[in-house]
Amino acid sequence: MSVPRPAHQATLSAGPTPGTVIGPAYWKQDERGAIVYATFKLLQRDAKVTGRSWEWQDMVEGHSIQLTNNAAQSRTFAFVGMHEHRLYILEGTVPKGYPSPACFSNR
Repeated sequence: MSVPRPAHQATLSAGPTPGTVIGPAYWKQDERGAIVYATFKLLQRDAKVTGRSWEWQDMVEGHSIQLTNNAAQSRTFAFVGMHEHRLYILEGTVPKGYPSPACFSNR
């Protein structure tokens, strides 16, 4: 006789232990993965990565990325972070030879 699972719990069909109950808080893993996925999409551009780090922007932790476009040599500065369950992607691009956008400069 099998024991029915509550409706709010999910079940893995494959993994280290088939049938493992994930639980109602699995959304936290999806939320954490959003920062990684957004960073991954930025890194897929036709550009050379010239900087990548973990940092804080206004007390919000996230990924800081700097890219140089392979064709135009423009520079893109980006920050990807999560605050209060919302994903924020801040991005600024400047032409070759220009200083970094003000919100990305070190003060």
